[in-house]
Amino acid sequence: MLRRLFRRRRWFGADPSEEGAPAAADNLAYNQFFWKWYSERWEDEAWRDTYWAGLPLDRGRLEVLGDEWSDPAEVQEIFEAFIAPFLSPDAEVAEIGPGGGRLARWSAPRVRTLVLLDISPQMLARCRAVLRDHANVRYVLLEGLSFPDDLDGRFHFVYAFDVYVHFDLHSLWRHLQGIERLLRPGGHALVHTANLTAPLGWANFASQERYTVEGHFPLTPEAVRTLISHTGLRIVQESEPREGNLYLNRDYIAVLQRPS
Repeated sequence: MLRRLFRRRRWFGADPSEEGAPAAADNLAYNQFFWKWYSERWEDEAWRDTYWAGLPLDRGRLEVLGDEWSDPAEVQEIFEAFIAPFLSPDAEVAEIGPGGGRLARWSAPRVRTLVLLDISPQMLARCRAVLRDHANVRYVLLEGLSFPDDLDGRFHFVYAFDVYVHFDLHSLWRHLQGIERLLRPGGHALVHTANLTAPLGWANFASQERYTVEGHFPLTPEAVRTLISHTGLRIVQESEPREGNLYLNRDYIAVLQRPS
């Protein structure tokens, strides 16, 4: 499946730049445009047929937007290893960029409060539909790269999965500073970026003719560590490339802690 995706000039069955997308250099504006564009087409069977043509996906297992991006078992493995250990019935948790609710549907039943933060009203609407039976979920539409001041110091755990692969370095830096403010002393956070030093991370980059936001922003763990070193956060756990899981063999995942 990955080889077919990497060979595609445009992963999503059409080119958003042909429909008025901002320049990729404006990372925030492009992400806002792209996820609106993607969400609006996700229900279109003809568009989905084009995007999924030739891919060995079990459509019967697709429950929410985002399930199509990988084997659900691979996402579940990441969730259990890097996210679930920080969830508890007393925990105040925030997810940045929840998309269609792919992870939020597993987090919401395990925590006291789950706050979903996203720049896309369309994605938050999808999460509301998926999580309509969970009264402990709050939805916050972000105006830009900053988080609301009233959330500072509130959370035991903050995570952003499959989000920062689309962020440029300056946008990631803004969010890392914001995550530090969101966390309580002793709180933890998960960040997930692209990884040029991982086998599939390099294959993804080498398959592209030019940079696109949806094709991921090329980063290395060392670059991410450098940004983190200029915050008050410290790394307490890191992923290692490993075959058998798309995210481990393509990306970099780090668990951070705000010291007490």
